[in-house]
Parts: sequence; C-alpha cells; structure tokens
Amino acid sequence: MNLQSLPLEHRYRTYDGPEPKLKFFNPCLKNSIKYDRAVVYFTRGGVQELKNGLDQFVLNGGRIRLVTSTRLEPDDLEKIRRGRFQNLCRDSCC
Repeated sequence: MNLQSLPLEHRYRTYDGPEPKLKFFNPCLKNSIKYDRAVVYFTRGGVQELKNGLDQFVLNGGRIRLVTSTRLEPDDLEKIRRGRFQNLCRDSCC
C-alpha cells in the first residue's frame, strides 16, 4: 500500500483525541521510507506514541530527519547521533 491509497482525512485535530497518532501518523509511517519532522519539544514519549508505525517504518529501511530544539536528554541525543532511533523507541516502550 502507498500513501495515496490510505483512507486519510483532510484534517486531524489533536483536541479530538488520539486520532492524529492512530489514524494519520502510524498508518503513514507504516507505508513510508522517509519522515521529516520539525518540532520544538522532542521526548521519548512522543516516539512511544508512534511506536506502532515506527516499527514497520524501520523494517522498511526508513530514514528520519529531525529538526528540534537543543534541549534533548543526553541519552536521547546520543542515540539519535548514532542512528539508534529504533533503540530509542524500544527503550521508551518498556
């Protein structure tokens, strides 16, 4: 399946519940090999919420480009630098 064949809505609102994560991000990540994201605040919790989609994304050989603030946990930053984003997700989901 590709992104064009996914049953996506035109708009998602975070205040309506978990829909953006469940109905947009995870299905899109499962069917992608590239993910570009710009965020001010990055946490393991955010990665944990996308774990369902990121698992398949990693198996697809996916690559992430992340632009974030300079305030990252040292351990998280080191894992990102070493390309260990998969481990970052696995560690946060325990």
